[in-house]
Amino acid sequence: MHPDFRSAMNWLHTWAGVILGSIMFVMFFMGTLSVFKAEIDQWMLPQTRLSMPAQPPSLDDIYDAIRTRVGEAPQAIRFVMPSHGFPAISVYVFAQDGTRSDLFFDPNTLEETAPMDSLSARFFLYPMHYRLTPLPNGRWFSAVVAMFMLTMMVSGVVIHHKIFIEFFTFRPSKKLPRSSLDLHNLTSVLAMPFHIVITLTGVIILVGLYFEPSLSAAYPTAEAPRQQLRYEIEGMQDVEPIGTALGRRIARLDPMAQTARTLWQGERVADIYIEYPDDKGGVVWLYKSVADQVSSYNMPLQFSVGEGALISTYQTSLGYDVQNVLAGMHLIFFEHWTLRWLYFLAGTAGCIMIATGYIYWLETRRKEHARQGRRSVRFVEGFAIWGIMGLMAATAAFFFINRALPPGLWTWQSIPKPFLEPILFMLVWLCALLHGWVRGPKAWFDQAVLISFLLFGAVCLNWLITGDHPLRALKDGKTAILVMDVLLLCFAAIALAAGMRLRANLQAAGAHATKAAKNVKIGSVRPQ
Repeated sequence: MHPDFRSAMNWLHTWAGVILGSIMFVMFFMGTLSVFKAEIDQWMLPQTRLSMPAQPPSLDDIYDAIRTRVGEAPQAIRFVMPSHGFPAISVYVFAQDGTRSDLFFDPNTLEETAPMDSLSARFFLYPMHYRLTPLPNGRWFSAVVAMFMLTMMVSGVVIHHKIFIEFFTFRPSKKLPRSSLDLHNLTSVLAMPFHIVITLTGVIILVGLYFEPSLSAAYPTAEAPRQQLRYEIEGMQDVEPIGTALGRRIARLDPMAQTARTLWQGERVADIYIEYPDDKGGVVWLYKSVADQVSSYNMPLQFSVGEGALISTYQTSLGYDVQNVLAGMHLIFFEHWTLRWLYFLAGTAGCIMIATGYIYWLETRRKEHARQGRRSVRFVEGFAIWGIMGLMAATAAFFFINRALPPGLWTWQSIPKPFLEPILFMLVWLCALLHGWVRGPKAWFDQAVLISFLLFGAVCLNWLITGDHPLRALKDGKTAILVMDVLLLCFAAIALAAGMRLRANLQAAGAHATKAAKNVKIGSVRPQ
């Protein structure tokens, strides 16, 4: 390979990482947490720590319990059946004015649990993965970053031509620049197939976003062009109310589920969406469980609200099936626990890869830039600390605040509790940026200690407030809670150990600089 080409790839890899590394870390870190977002929801919402029923509850009984609770005529009702990751029945009620209510029901008693008092993982941490901000337009930015991530992976393979040698080379006892580069190369090579696949599939998932103008031109009268395209691909019909009241309860849901299971060859119903339940033009959508397949396609079926007759069935093309398999590889709806843990470990390797890449760049340029009077290292280091340590500190604060705030729905200064947690998350994250610029290299250790304290405190608060300490969680079969506590404690220890290593390196560098300055001063004294 021509040296100039490798040099160009090295320049591209370096500066794309320096400029976008913090944003990439956000995507990798939040995506890694999202592998177990249902289990994190259990931990953050103690009212959902329920036992799975021996038999799935009747869909009709669930619907009747929801209507008894809701009362007024809603525009739509969606309820998701319990799973081992999240054993509560999740209910979403869409009112006529466009507002949404989120409810939980116990699958054993069909009684409503305490209200949802946290956005938890599914409504905050997970959207941060692909939006990067609480705003929906962040998808465009994440799409661009994902393309640069693919570019960095290709350029990384080019510049690290001794890829197999680097895979077996890790010298933790060496100085920080050398050991961080070894760890960067090791995690890059170790999880390279995963990093390429997860990034490529992320780009493919957002393909409809790139071609939004084309879809709008193809469907000029549709309010949601992408939804209209999906209807046509799947053979579904758009739903419009006819304005005639149904005047009675909707058709029985259990016979619809039986018909669906027959068409799905025994697969269970996982998601039910009832659109316009009090209108004769309403439709019941049934979606298949995808827990035992890679593809994210859930084979929707449409039934009429009044008679329960099957309106339309799914139909897909080979290209659409391939797209759903690629999307499923990224979205991880399946419940294969070995694969999910491999996803989690590979995502963690990606986070380490980005962090060590930053550390190597900073440590190899710190002395030279200081000698030249340049402040670029200090500027980049502030963003690196913000994107890596600050993000983890804000996430740890998110868990800590969730356990520290009193349970239940309430407001503080007109801010509802579910929105107070994300606001405090953002404040901690912003303070981490300012702290990184003020403290410089010392901020790595400071924020590592903060992360360790917050994670350890969150676990202790969980034990004190809910009583679900490890022995009780193990006895009651609350595996998700037990594993969550163990992981938080492990990450607390890792954060503290990493911070101490970085502080030791900083102290060693300071001592070396002081010694060198003394030697220069002594050498400059000439005998008379």
